[in-house]
Amino acid sequence: MAFVEYVVLLVFVTLGGAAAVYSVGVPMLEHFRFAQAVVGLPIP
Repeated sequence: MAFVEYVVLLVFVTLGGAAAVYSVGVPMLEHFRFAQAVVGLPIP
């Protein structure tokens, strides 16, 4: 049953990648919203 080991490894790699994308993406999204608010300020 060597196939099960590959499936478990694939699941761990997928979860690790998803966690990395989430941990990097949330601060970037907050920074993007802040920059969008700054650009939208009604200052001539």
